[in-house]
Amino acid sequence: MYILIRKTDGHTREAGKFERTDAMRIHLATLIFGAALWLGGGCVFWQNTVRETQEYDPVSGERGADAPVAISYGVFRNVSGSSRRFMIRSKDGQIGHDEYIRWLNSPELLLERACCRWMPAGTTSLRSEDVWLVDGILTRFDFERGEAVAAVDFDLRNREMDRVVHAEYRVPVNGDSPAAMTAAMTAAMKQCVEELRRTLAAENRKGRK
Repeated sequence: MYILIRKTDGHTREAGKFERTDAMRIHLATLIFGAALWLGGGCVFWQNTVRETQEYDPVSGERGADAPVAISYGVFRNVSGSSRRFMIRSKDGQIGHDEYIRWLNSPELLLERACCRWMPAGTTSLRSEDVWLVDGILTRFDFERGEAVAAVDFDLRNREMDRVVHAEYRVPVNGDSPAAMTAAMTAAMKQCVEELRRTLAAENRKGRK
């Protein structure tokens, strides 16, 4: 039931119907305005917090000299717990990762690329039993107390012997940028490869005696 209210201008209206319609319009306008503010604020918040993923490649520089003996690279594995995300160890042993700073490849692929680039296997016409087979197990690939740490167990095998060479190096990070961290890891990985080179050269000299 609606109450007719006569206005001074001679017109009448149904009070209940019109007042309800006006209230609905005000409520709808309030919802639209609130949604606009929420979306607008959300866009600003999103723009301020989104970070672009950055990728870094520690395997850089000029190609190194060929291996001192005939070698063939085999399988490279990663048991360090590290992944493509930069891994940082704290003083109390906790592990932290950065979701937006990543390596170009997984650590074991970086190790394989490092060996192939800085100590290429070269070409050889020797029989397979005269070639050293080199496998690698990456045991450390992280940052700890301002240093890049790379550690590898190289498994060297030929027809006469089978031995494991452990190479582990720490290089200080000169700066606090991802580029500085990458440069330190590059240096650490190069030293691991050079350790492998020295070992192969020493074994080659022993074989000639």
